[in-house]
Amino acid sequence: MNTLTLHEEIVLPCPEGFRALDEKEQANFNITEQGEGVCLQNIQQHIIISVGRKQLNTLTATLLNSDDVAKNMERVITLPMKKFGFQLEKHIKKQFGGQNATGFTYRYIADNIPMYAESYVVKYKKVLYYFHFYAHAALLDESLAVWEQFFTETKWI
Repeated sequence: MNTLTLHEEIVLPCPEGFRALDEKEQANFNITEQGEGVCLQNIQQHIIISVGRKQLNTLTATLLNSDDVAKNMERVITLPMKKFGFQLEKHIKKQFGGQNATGFTYRYIADNIPMYAESYVVKYKKVLYYFHFYAHAALLDESLAVWEQFFTETKWI
């Protein structure tokens, strides 16, 4: 499996059939707002995975925790997504390559297509990493298997 290294801190798997989007394509998905990162897409499976990175100063890194950042991320996502029928499903914790992640799952409608999404934040040293997963709800079982492989095979340097 191919991999991508982000800022020499994290090695991300690039599952078969996925390709990294260029900066212009990433901008179309509004992903670059969470700092430097990468966006992977599999057109056949209708999956998008994005990882953003935001450096923190020492004081902020000391004061912030993943739970607080995840709550704020939820607010930031919820407001613009209401027009797409945003429905929060649940709050969830998991691990990305052994690091604790805090996030939530939700559903929405895009171009009359029911969608499923998961969003997480990981605080790693003095950096926040944002992980987002988007898939067609009709293909959810297959898509979640790919997503599980992704977060299981993520490695921290």
